[in-house]
Amino acid sequence: DGPRDSPNPRRPPALACPDTPPHRRSISRGESGVIASSALKQAYRDQLVGDEDDVKLVYLKGEFQLISERLEGRQDHFMKSGLLESQFSAMEEPDGAVNMDVTWEPKSIVVAVKQALGL
Repeated sequence: DGPRDSPNPRRPPALACPDTPPHRRSISRGESGVIASSALKQAYRDQLVGDEDDVKLVYLKGEFQLISERLEGRQDHFMKSGLLESQFSAMEEPDGAVNMDVTWEPKSIVVAVKQALGL
């Protein structure tokens, strides 16, 4: 399995896109936006970002136990808690990202991210 595979046939593969993905076209036009992705490996992040210098990564970091508890509390979510261990094992923490602690309240995270990115 690779980054272009999708376990759900109704959902398109996350990184399977034309030669110039829509987010890259937006970046090249100077548009801003947010892409949410697990992108666990550096190679996946490289595919998303390409050679764009203006793209900034934000890493929402949390401990296994906390993330597991949050997953258990979700209803009808595609990510099952049984998959979490493999996700943590595969994770390559990003270099140069804005690191945010997921124990903070979401509004506080947004404020801190905006401040860190100068927005």
